[in-house]
Amino acid sequence: MRVSGAHRRIAIRVGYVRNPAFPCRLRAIVRRLIERMSTVCFRLAPYLTCCTGRVCPGLRAAAGPAGRAVLAAALVLFAGAGRLSGAVVTFDAVAPQSGQESFRHLWNITLHNPMSDTTSVFFRVEARDAKAGVVFSASTPRIVLSPGDRRLAASEVKLTEVWCKKGYEAFSGPAVPLPEGDYSYVITLIPRLAQSAFFFRVRVPRRVELVWPPNGAVVTDSQPVLVWTPPEVSGPILPHRYELRVAELGPGQAALTAVRRSRPVFRESQVATTAFRVPSGTTFVPGRTYAWLVTATDTAGSPVDTVRTQSRAGTFVFRPTPSEAGTQTRFTFPGAGRAATGYTSLVVTSDVPDAELCVFEYSLASDSAVQEWHVIGHFPEARGSFVGMWASDSAVIRAGRTFPSPCLLRGTVLGRKAQRGQTEPLALVINQPPPPDRRGCGGCNQVPDE
Repeated sequence: MRVSGAHRRIAIRVGYVRNPAFPCRLRAIVRRLIERMSTVCFRLAPYLTCCTGRVCPGLRAAAGPAGRAVLAAALVLFAGAGRLSGAVVTFDAVAPQSGQESFRHLWNITLHNPMSDTTSVFFRVEARDAKAGVVFSASTPRIVLSPGDRRLAASEVKLTEVWCKKGYEAFSGPAVPLPEGDYSYVITLIPRLAQSAFFFRVRVPRRVELVWPPNGAVVTDSQPVLVWTPPEVSGPILPHRYELRVAELGPGQAALTAVRRSRPVFRESQVATTAFRVPSGTTFVPGRTYAWLVTATDTAGSPVDTVRTQSRAGTFVFRPTPSEAGTQTRFTFPGAGRAATGYTSLVVTSDVPDAELCVFEYSLASDSAVQEWHVIGHFPEARGSFVGMWASDSAVIRAGRTFPSPCLLRGTVLGRKAQRGQTEPLALVINQPPPPDRRGCGGCNQVPDE
């Protein structure tokens, strides 16, 4: 019979496969072995190289298509009948938690051998940095597995064929700190080819920083916008949520004491962005001082690391007045009445003194008398304008609305000394983006008019 491989056709004569007297199950096993030869060898191509990325001298003779097929066949035969019946060696890897980025935390593995015979496997590992690319690769010697489960700790892992870039030696075992970066760490089980991948970042810790209003500033808006920066923490790359607390400051009371012990004027525990407008139902008393504090949490609302991710408490004084007199803040793109599709560019200009950022918000059409505004995000000043990007269609889908959907936009420009300027609401209509074409490009990108 003739089998088509990934590289070229390889003729293999197996006369007894066509013999009607040959047991059906054995014929099926042999046929499956032949079918796997080309596909498995193709998947194993990256592993037929040494740590320098060149073909190992001992494998040069087997580097051709026929050689790969022979190696693949040997590999499948090594797996045995247990592999063909569905019983394969698997493993579970425990992902490192925040603050656990060393070698010993990356190797916390349990191997499972469901077969009745003793077998052996080995691991191949590769680490990548988002900026530097591949920074580390290595293998382990063969690990003998008796039937059942086996726990594999870092102390039992002896890496071979180690290659790493300078500065990333921590991946090979020594207690050397990793440089800052966003890493992926992929562990592959051979010959099963099962994988487990960890994604984590290494950072110099930095807590949440309150940005606006400046500490001790006078706030004139009855629904003030509060802005902060995200924390810098090492650990798994996961989205943050934020808990925001605002409390009135009593006579002689410290700001931190007020937000921790006093009854909060406002509290929200599932803020998804680093900017938030206090809702209309919140009451601030003119002339009073208020303290506020932000704590980074995970998506379930549990604090990530209170010591390093909780902000210092800030204060502001509430004295309501209209928007800053004599300032002009307006949208230059998009124009009023325009249709928005997919990702939409937002551009605002303002002459607010010392302007440093702009908070963009949207409000979908509602029968409610009270307009509900949702923060898109805050964007810094760039060459005299504030440019933001908004996934308009996602906002409609999250709200359970239908397309086309009317909407209002507004931008609030904030200055370093608590000055502010706000645009007039801008009316738009949000349309559903067209499906992507064959090149994977949709019609969602918009460019400001010349």
